[in-house]
Amino acid sequence: MAITGRKLIFIDGLNHTASKKDEVRTSIIIPVINEIGVLPGLLNNLQNQINASQREVIVSDGGSVDGTLEYLFRYQYQLNYPLVIVHSKIGRATQMNQAALIAKGRDLLFIHADTLIYQNNLLHIAEENLDQLRSELKLQSVAGHFSLSFLSHRCESVDSSIYYYNEAKTHLNKEDCINGDQGMMLSKTFFNQLGMFNTELAFMEDARMATKIFKEGRWICFPDGMSTSARRFEVEGFRKRQTINALIRIFNDIGADDYLRMTENIYRHQYKASDLKIGPFFSAAHQVSFSRGLNQWAVYWVKAGIYISRQVWQIFFWFDCIRARGKNKGSGSVDPFWLMFYERNLHWLFVNPVSCALTSVLSMIWFYMMLAYLILTGR
Repeated sequence: MAITGRKLIFIDGLNHTASKKDEVRTSIIIPVINEIGVLPGLLNNLQNQINASQREVIVSDGGSVDGTLEYLFRYQYQLNYPLVIVHSKIGRATQMNQAALIAKGRDLLFIHADTLIYQNNLLHIAEENLDQLRSELKLQSVAGHFSLSFLSHRCESVDSSIYYYNEAKTHLNKEDCINGDQGMMLSKTFFNQLGMFNTELAFMEDARMATKIFKEGRWICFPDGMSTSARRFEVEGFRKRQTINALIRIFNDIGADDYLRMTENIYRHQYKASDLKIGPFFSAAHQVSFSRGLNQWAVYWVKAGIYISRQVWQIFFWFDCIRARGKNKGSGSVDPFWLMFYERNLHWLFVNPVSCALTSVLSMIWFYMMLAYLILTGR
């Protein structure tokens, strides 16, 4: 069933076709599963955006049972933009792909349900930035992301030490610094050329899409930012979550999809998040590393050393963040002095065969010490 106009458009199939009279500038795609606690805030923010009526919002639901769908039906008549809801199999990549197939917009913006937008012209400026860069470069393979600030529900302020560095990194256009929390905006044509989101795994679809764009196009960071909930960090534990994120990033980079598939069952959806036990992630990493013999184990650790060596720049950017905080600057005003110094003068020192080999050995020692500790303590 599809109801046109400013009412909710409810789609079970892919029969949502566009005509000239209902052209849409941007389709905003939001994958959800049990997001009644945060989705209303985002929908309100989108309604306050300049030129809101020129956009459509597609909520792709993976089987919510918490009242999310009922809320959308009640709320539809209060909106100044078309709202579309799509039924999908659970899985963020699948949900977003399903929505993209029926999107009418020239551009697609993928954002998470716990996003908040405070500047009423944020999307309008982002659209203009994309158009301007495409025109200047005479190129359509351009994608944009937003910087982030974290909204903490505990005592820490947004710019507290636990979040400041991660916020600052979202202003950079560097690999491994762009993910789905920041929003991803690109043309529907470019998105289709990239092959849409990879649905082979239950997670990492955003990191893999970001990598594709780095290889086949160009990223820009929009001048204004979004806010996102720090709920996952707060519930699971910031350091635990960061440790697991690092492990997952490493195994993704070295092509160990066996590990990523193995951890699908212990990588919880947002709405199921609770205090994180990191032991199973370390045990799975050890098991996968040895699953194909000692030679493959060695190859994995060599590749891991190369990946980790490429991340040394983050230490120097951390120094820049310390300097900026000392001057009471916000996370968006970090002068990358030490980062630039590293890239101009020291990069070769850390990314060479000897340094990578040393990094592999040290990383392996740290990993197995951590694994032993986690086994002994039952964590």
